[in-house]
Amino acid sequence: MSTWYILDAMNRIIAAGGDWNAFAAENDTPSAAVENIVGRSLEEYVSGLETQLYLSSLFQLCREAETAHAFLYRCDAPWMARLFQMRVEPGDNPGELRVIHELIRSREARDEGSKEVELAAAGGAPRCSICNAIKLGDAWHDVYARPERKFFVSGYALCPSCSAHDSLHQGDKLLRIFDAAPSASQD
Repeated sequence: MSTWYILDAMNRIIAAGGDWNAFAAENDTPSAAVENIVGRSLEEYVSGLETQLYLSSLFQLCREAETAHAFLYRCDAPWMARLFQMRVEPGDNPGELRVIHELIRSREARDEGSKEVELAAAGGAPRCSICNAIKLGDAWHDVYARPERKFFVSGYALCPSCSAHDSLHQGDKLLRIFDAAPSASQD
């Protein structure tokens, strides 16, 4: 699965494609179809101030340095844990960026830890926007929780290792965690 979108200099979505509409349909989100997102600000679709700042900084860096940058992130579905790579690269026109999302790995969802996530969500625990870890107590954990309303945490943030954004180590960490048991603790 591969999707992409193009951002203008103001981070408005000016085009999208690849498997975009199929992905929206598969995830039962018709409001995310290409015809509904073009012309809108990407910020409308990004939850959490930390995540918005993270992406804004990344986009600015790619524009100023005119270089591409890629990182791994989680985007789970109720039936499946999914690991994607997001690649941001300069677009064809000044200030434009092309953002490509490629499915790297997926596995059948396992419900281990769901009760802890439900309790954490009720207590206002944050979820990392990059690796999907949930802060339970003082530690961040990769606890798979079906992304349904009852498991949604109160907000999104970045765990310490994702906010450090060492792309080489962050990618290794996500691959290690994704392939391990879902209840494995993160660094």
